[in-house]
Parts: sequence; structure tokens; C-alpha cells
Amino acid sequence: MNPIYLIGGGVAFVGVLYGLSKIFGSSSDDGSDDEAQGGPLLDTSIGTPPPWWTPEDYQAHVAASQRLGLNPANWLAIYRSESGLNPAAAFPQKDKNGVPLAVGIGQLTSAADGAAGISEATRATIPSMSVAEQLPIFERYMGSVLQGATPDTAGGIYAFNFLPGPAKANGTAPDSVLGTVAEYPLDKGLDVNGDGVYTVSDLSQHLSAYATDPLYLGALQAMRDAVGDQTLNPVW
Repeated sequence: MNPIYLIGGGVAFVGVLYGLSKIFGSSSDDGSDDEAQGGPLLDTSIGTPPPWWTPEDYQAHVAASQRLGLNPANWLAIYRSESGLNPAAAFPQKDKNGVPLAVGIGQLTSAADGAAGISEATRATIPSMSVAEQLPIFERYMGSVLQGATPDTAGGIYAFNFLPGPAKANGTAPDSVLGTVAEYPLDKGLDVNGDGVYTVSDLSQHLSAYATDPLYLGALQAMRDAVGDQTLNPVW
């Protein structure tokens, strides 16, 4: 949720409470953005990789992305936004049981337990898990909400992570509406143009700021090196 910050970055999670309840609604789009255009290869020379990720973690992330049909550089940007890539990230507010409202590299909420295939007791332990232990959980969650959709932009993937129901129903074209600030005021930092409406374009613009972010760029280069592919690059 943005703009509330935790250990490493903003988290977007309140929408999931609504989005998961709507995810099985009708869909008029396969989740992809036909107008997506790749940009120049990002220069990662100013990058500083996160200390929590190993080469094996990046390899596992790329493999998970391939299984779901996603660009791993795009999905990595969502993790950067959600948690600052820190597996111990936890939302400051807690529920009645004392568990943070959102946890881990992808900021999983209690409403997403079922989609992730875990119990609430397991979710409570996520901040103590390594990246390697968390990646399968978030792969299951993302696979469940995508339901076969393969968004080809980072903003499109973030739409499913943020508000999966509207993303499934409305698609992930840049102008697709996901919700309003009035409905989800705690996520107002994602309303980049300030018009009171969350669109996929807002999410893409929010993520595109990481094109000059040392942490993201460091992780991107570490991922390129880990899998031997220097062409990995986001499409915002």
C-alpha cells in the first residue's frame, strides 16, 4: 500500500480485500496490454543489490515467472514496490490477533491466504522466512489471481496484485479503471495523476520510477547475472 511505508518501501494491499472477492466475476480481457512497448535496456551501473536475495533466489524467481508467462523484471518491480525486496517487511498495522495486515516480499494479506494456499498461522510466520521460502507462496498467489492471464507490462501485473477482481473484469489496458481513492484511500500514493481513480497507467507510472532506483537496478542486474541473460528488462 502506498504511501504508507514499512521497512523497505510502500505496500499495496487493501484492494486485495475487495479484489479477491470479485475475482471470479466475468472477464472481458485476457489480462494483456497489446499496446505495450519495450524501452531501452536499463543501465544498472548505479545499482546496489538487496542483501536478502541470493543468485538461487533470482533463478527461482525467473523460473516462476516463466511458468506464469510473466516478464521477471516486471514482477521484480512489484516486489520492489511492495516490500523494498525485503522478506521481513511487515505492514505497521496489525489485526486483532496481532499479525501484521500484510507481510513478505509481496505483502500478503489474510484475504489472500486461500489463493496462496496457506493458513493464517503460516502467514504470520512469513516475515521470518527467507526469500527462497516465500517465493513459492507468492507464485501460488499470483497464479491463482491471474487465472491464466499474462499481463505484459509491470502495471498490468501490479493491477492483479492490487485489485485482482477489477483487473480480471476490466483488463489491463493503460486506461482500465481498477477502483477509486474514495474506496481505497490508504493506497492514494498509487493514484499518480491525482484524479481520484486508480488505472493501470497509474500503476505503470508508479513503477517506472524504479528505472533510476539503485535498489531495483541492483536487483535487476543481479537477476541478469544469476540466469546469464543480460537482456532482461522491464516493460512498465
